[in-house]
Amino acid sequence: MTTQELLIEMLALPVEERVFLADTLFKSLNQLDSEIDQAWLSVAQQRLADIQSQKVEFQSGEHVLARLKEKISQK
Repeated sequence: MTTQELLIEMLALPVEERVFLADTLFKSLNQLDSEIDQAWLSVAQQRLADIQSQKVEFQSGEHVLARLKEKISQK
């Protein structure tokens, strides 16, 4: 089977299977250190817990950028 034939077959798969294949291929190209992965996973889990417990308050990107511009212009 050629690469082109494989690609045609892969594109015919359901979305979930294509996502799985794309993710698997991407991970195979970007081998990461498992310690770093675990550290990022811990950070992500803590942030999710903060969001779910409403410990943090969401702000729009526009609001954050406006505040940054204001701080920069004061310098």
